[in-house]
Amino acid sequence: MKKLALCCLLLLGCDNSKEAKRFLEENGYADVSVTPSSGDTVDFTAKNAAGQRCRGTINVEDEDNSSHSAICTWECSKTDWKNCFARGQVEEKSASANAVADYAIGCEAGDGACCARAGAITTDLAKAFVFDEKACDLGDAQSCARLAIAYEQGIGTSKDPALAVRAADRACAHKVMPACKAAGVALVTGEGAPRDVIAGRDHLDKACTSGESFPACTALGALLVEGRFLTKDTERGHHLLRLSCLKKDAPACLALGQYVRDRKLVDPDGETAAAWFKRGCDLGDTLSCRSAKL
Repeated sequence: MKKLALCCLLLLGCDNSKEAKRFLEENGYADVSVTPSSGDTVDFTAKNAAGQRCRGTINVEDEDNSSHSAICTWECSKTDWKNCFARGQVEEKSASANAVADYAIGCEAGDGACCARAGAITTDLAKAFVFDEKACDLGDAQSCARLAIAYEQGIGTSKDPALAVRAADRACAHKVMPACKAAGVALVTGEGAPRDVIAGRDHLDKACTSGESFPACTALGALLVEGRFLTKDTERGHHLLRLSCLKKDAPACLALGQYVRDRKLVDPDGETAAAWFKRGCDLGDTLSCRSAKL
């Protein structure tokens, strides 16, 4: 949205339409078309220096030293949708409810960025699912991650574990690490997808070593300590759980406390179960707090 100042000598009988067009063209606008509106206003459409089409109205105040202002907002319609994302951004900044409608027009035309933004901000869960599904198909990684959660929890759609894993896998391919953790656990355990231990372990390793998803380290560490779905490796399992706990992932602290308490793990540093439970409790984990009191 751009505000323009426009001066016109009304007392000399200036033609508002011609003056408006002249002013817009002098300020970098092209393909200017003006139409007199009600009272002292002039409607116009134009293209800015970047070639983006916008429309607006110049308001004329009949006062001495008259000054006129024009607000030009990007055009967004089914026949001219390329600026819908930019217009939606403007609408968002002004807290307008029209932002989703603008993004929806762009989304319908195949603009993945519009689909993704609409899915992220709409409060209609069913519509959010539809937007995210289309955005994911158009290659938006975060939309795929939201889609996975929607399928897993039945948000805006029915629960479908298999489709949840598929969407998480697609998000993981674009380096959304929490999605890598979700897909990894499902592939290793076979919950919601055919078991693929190698692919699942790769997903978990990828997320854990990225430094962006310590919950992935926690999940992998627990799987290694348990030795049910992966070859048992208590040394590496302990290392990953300890790393996650010290990085403030409360479930890792809880798991360490439980494994030490149940003698599934001997802490090489001599940390007691109570000490790990306390760490988890300090991080706000309720079960850790309960276990620490036993």
